[in-house]
Amino acid sequence: MTPDRKKILFGLIVTLLIVLIASVFYSPATAQSVNADDVIRTIREWKSNNLKNEKWTHLVYSVTLAEPQGVVLPNGEPMPASYITDDWYYVNEAGLVEKGVFSMRDNEGNLLQQSAFQNNVMINFTFEDRQENLELFPLNIDLGFERQIMEASNKGIGIKKSEVTADGKSSLVYAYTEELQLPTQLGAEQMVVDSIVKKGFFDIKTEDLAKIQTIWILMDGTEVVYETVQIISIDSYTAAPDEIARRLEGVE
Repeated sequence: MTPDRKKILFGLIVTLLIVLIASVFYSPATAQSVNADDVIRTIREWKSNNLKNEKWTHLVYSVTLAEPQGVVLPNGEPMPASYITDDWYYVNEAGLVEKGVFSMRDNEGNLLQQSAFQNNVMINFTFEDRQENLELFPLNIDLGFERQIMEASNKGIGIKKSEVTADGKSSLVYAYTEELQLPTQLGAEQMVVDSIVKKGFFDIKTEDLAKIQTIWILMDGTEVVYETVQIISIDSYTAAPDEIARRLEGVE
């Protein structure tokens, strides 16, 4: 074999190796079908690790919507499409919320509205609304994702899992797509929606539920991330701060 042919052959081999290596490292993630029971088990294990009975749970998460909700606050200002929820719950030995203080703030930390629950009474201090004879309720720190997976399974909708990089972290995503029977106008802007995608993002390193997304697929194929709920922190304490205790004194 001549030196020139050897150079050409060597160059082809190097090029082939580069293509093969690139295909390994840069091929798009493939979604795989997963049993809904496995997803529910994963959610419940995470919940059991982060929710303690006879403790105060401090749950903070952000909500970002594609459009405002149309709620007008008592000061005449509209409820923003992006805000922070900062809640304190006391969970009793039966796993039910016995009392708590629930606050919504804008992204600058200003209080938008606040309510409290105690002795089966809920008072919204912002809107001056009072509800009595309410039952104790379970604390769903997964923000309803387990229920959504169960409902999708009951409807025969397949669940998919994939690995992605989200918010700079390697994440395991569980997702399903619900096709609407007819194109439906949703939201304040009356967007015509063909299907709705639900996604739950789990941090692969910590196994924590990090984010839940609702995505609308419009008639023209456009994807609109309608809602993103990002869990900021979940902590347990034997006692609530004095500020929370004082707020509960207003619930009689």
